[in-house]
Amino acid sequence: MVRPFVVAMFLAMPLIACAEESLCPPRGPVAPDADDYAMHEREFTVEHARESITFFREDFAKRIWGPEPVKDFSASSGHYISYANSLRFIEGALLKEHALLLKAQAALAARVAPRGTDAKKAKAAFDAARDTFCAFVASSNYVD
Repeated sequence: MVRPFVVAMFLAMPLIACAEESLCPPRGPVAPDADDYAMHEREFTVEHARESITFFREDFAKRIWGPEPVKDFSASSGHYISYANSLRFIEGALLKEHALLLKAQAALAARVAPRGTDAKKAKAAFDAARDTFCAFVASSNYVD
């Protein structure tokens, strides 16, 4: 039997994906004379992840399996930079969407039975997912 909150979450997923919601505290200021390579929470979106997947399917795949001979990538950092940054965008978007989904589940569980164990478990699951995502954001920097 399907639980009612699972059905509600399935129907709410498009709204969750569109949410421009901040889950993490802002990063500290960067020194005026320093370069800021930090990736910011707002950059970890489904759209950015899709662009990264397109990079892997098209540009990256052509570089590796295209009709021309495979080039030696060790002489150029452009290949690695795009690859590493794309992986971060995909991972960050997945972590963020997971946290947002668990947040919505926790909110729904709190409405159904505010003092129940399901609400407490859902809140704990969201808190853990949010903390994981925020730790990822705090440690993510552009490869340049």
